[in-house]
Formats: sequence, structure tokens, C-alpha cells
Amino acid sequence: MAALSDMLVHMHAHGDLGLAAAACQHILLTLPNVAAGSQQTAAMLDGDILAEPIPIATGPRWGRIEALGLGVEVDTERLKIAHERYLSDGEFRPYGDRFDSPPRR
Repeated sequence: MAALSDMLVHMHAHGDLGLAAAACQHILLTLPNVAAGSQQTAAMLDGDILAEPIPIATGPRWGRIEALGLGVEVDTERLKIAHERYLSDGEFRPYGDRFDSPPRR
């Protein structure tokens, strides 16, 4: 609908890990009317589960993904640490409890 209306599609992300960002990039690359480099905060993230930072973590553009699959490699040790942290602390809520239900007990 956006393409038919001559409108651009923007990716809005805050706090997405590289795995989700890679999946979104694949979807964006299928669209004819995407605004490149819009609303991505990958450069501010710490503790991602990928072996290498995604391209937009260090620059304004990503472009085509040439590698197989999603084009990223999950670091299993980092994933294990993230899983252990989830088990001990629960879901990470970047905006705190203001917009979420009370924390799990």
C-alpha cells in the first residue's frame, strides 16, 4: 500500500538484537520503497548474541546480505549468557515498568 501511495517504508527499531535486525533487513530488501538507515539504534546496543556486529552497528548502511541464511552467525556462548540472564532476571523491558505489566516474581 505504501508503494502504491508513493510513500517510503521506515524501519523503526529500538533495542532489537542483531538476529531480529537481520531478519527485518531481509524483509526490507524485498520492498521497492524503503528508506535506508532509518531509526536503527544498533550502534548503541551492548551484549548482542551475534559473533560479529551487524553492518549498521558501525555505519549508516547495510545493503544486500550476501551470506547464507539470515547472513549472521549466532555466538552460542553469548546466547547461553543471555539465556541464563533471562532465567535469573526475566524479560528485558527497555522502557521499564511504565508501559508493562508488573515484573514477574
